[in-house]
Amino acid sequence: MLTHHSFLLLTVAASGLLTTISQAHQMWIESLTAPDRMVVRFGEFGDTIEKSPGYLDQLAPVLAWTPAGAPATEATVLGSTKKEDHFLLSAEGGTPAVVLAQTGFPVMGKADAPGRLPLFYIRFHAAGPQTAAVDSHPAMTLDLVPEGNNSVRVYFRSKPVPAAALTLMTGGKESSLTADAEGRVALPSCPAGPVLLTTNQKEDLAGNHLGKAYAVTSHNASLSWVSR
Repeated sequence: MLTHHSFLLLTVAASGLLTTISQAHQMWIESLTAPDRMVVRFGEFGDTIEKSPGYLDQLAPVLAWTPAGAPATEATVLGSTKKEDHFLLSAEGGTPAVVLAQTGFPVMGKADAPGRLPLFYIRFHAAGPQTAAVDSHPAMTLDLVPEGNNSVRVYFRSKPVPAAALTLMTGGKESSLTADAEGRVALPSCPAGPVLLTTNQKEDLAGNHLGKAYAVTSHNASLSWVSR
């Protein structure tokens, strides 16, 4: 029988494990066929995918949308439904070429001290970074915006991030990249298959979320596509 002390120890241990997993894992959007659909994944890209019941259940509901295509149009919110190993996105008129999404975990850390609030910003471009985004401006707090010709620019709070550190995952391999003084990174050619580019920023931004205090906010952004 679990004592109150044992329960507290298990709770703290689980919180620490979730913190480690959130730091080691990524979030990305995949375009699937048969039938055509868009899904949001959480796990280790190209390896382990988290499922429900499990850590997938800890994530906040995914807010996803297609960006405005012209100044006179507006962004379109997509439906999002949690499934066994993904969040299923629904859109009218077929599979979107560009999808953006946001979600996050509850506050992580020890129960007796302010913790960390992990947030995720997810971007999918069917054409990849070879084609520039319709809107070259950032659409999320931390964003990886394709500029065409395999160039991507990193923005945090609408400003370019000089010397931003990024990770490129493709073909089962990871490589570290560094943006230039204007936040731009030139991507190498990638083998055919799924590709994921990620970056993150931490800031001493405190607050309360779901009744729990946090001292640090961690921002995690990804850009996914399929190299042809």
